[in-house]
Amino acid sequence: MRTDVQINEVRCEVIVPGQSRRRRRQLTVNPKRNRFSRSEDGAPAIHLEQLPPYAPELNPDEGVWQFLKTIEMRNLCCVDFDHLYHELYLAIRRLRRQPALLQSCFTEAGLAFN
Repeated sequence: MRTDVQINEVRCEVIVPGQSRRRRRQLTVNPKRNRFSRSEDGAPAIHLEQLPPYAPELNPDEGVWQFLKTIEMRNLCCVDFDHLYHELYLAIRRLRRQPALLQSCFTEAGLAFN
């Protein structure tokens, strides 16, 4: 594994919450400054959390997947991958209706959710 690689800038596309799915912002991230260096409309800086390479206890995604595997999709037997994909799609739709559960995943990881 190479450890001598440095990242100066990362360009990403962020979908703005509460907006149409087609409304996106192009952002340039400077990891050294730990903030967004510019955006298309001068939006306020967003705080970035730098995590270790493997830290499942600090990752809110782990709580989401744990919930999906142990609650929403427990004891599920699928005939094929299409059936599994459909069941996962339905489980994620049910999860989206529970914003308090998603907030608790961030809280469990020690991250503030505003």
